[in-house]
Amino acid sequence: MAGTEVIARDLRDYARYLHVGVASDLDLIRMDARYEGCNGDGFTFLLSPLADVMNFVGLNLVDAAFRMGMNKMRNTADGLHATAYDYGLAEIENQERLNRTNRGGNRAI
Repeated sequence: MAGTEVIARDLRDYARYLHVGVASDLDLIRMDARYEGCNGDGFTFLLSPLADVMNFVGLNLVDAAFRMGMNKMRNTADGLHATAYDYGLAEIENQERLNRTNRGGNRAI
C-alpha cells in the first residue's frame, strides 16, 4: 500500500507480545476451561452420565482446541517477526546492539 509506514520495531514487539503474552494467557484459560468449566463433579443422581461427558470434553476436546489455537497464535507471531525483518528490523537490532556496547552493555564481536 502506498503511503503506509511500517515501524519494524513495533511489529517485532507485537510479535513478542503474541508469542509470549497471549499464548501464555491462552494456556491459563485452557486450564480454567478444563478443570473448572468442564468439571463434572456437580452432576449427580440422574445427571451423573453427564459427568463422564464433561470429563471427556475437558480431557480431549478442550485441550485439542486450545493447542490448535496456541499453535496458530505462535505461527502468526513468527510470521509477524519475519515481516518485521523484511521491513528492516535486522538493521535496527544491530544498531541497538551497537548502542548497548557504547554504554557498556553487550560486547561487539
